[in-house]
Amino acid sequence: MATEQHLQIAIREYPEIVEAPGNTSFRKATFKIGGKGCIAVEKDGEHATFALLEDDIEALIKQSSASIEPIRKAGSLIGIRVNLTELTAQQVKALVKMTHSRFGNK
Repeated sequence: MATEQHLQIAIREYPEIVEAPGNTSFRKATFKIGGKGCIAVEKDGEHATFALLEDDIEALIKQSSASIEPIRKAGSLIGIRVNLTELTAQQVKALVKMTHSRFGNK
């Protein structure tokens, strides 16, 4: 069972991922790479969203036993919403790596 702390530890491995100042009424924390939001922790501390590539999203939905909700914008897949408590720390670490791969080092 992963926690918000596991997510924070995974994020710290990538110095390009920085916490955005201020948050919304829906989010506890928002993280950005190059000024673009990529990871968010919801107020309950149990749910998080990750901006991923469409191919990665489709593969995760097919492969995962955890409940992964796709996030769409204008009909396109743009990310996923997960319950951290249904994931392992390793799975959270992999999601952070996938997110970093999408936005980082460009």
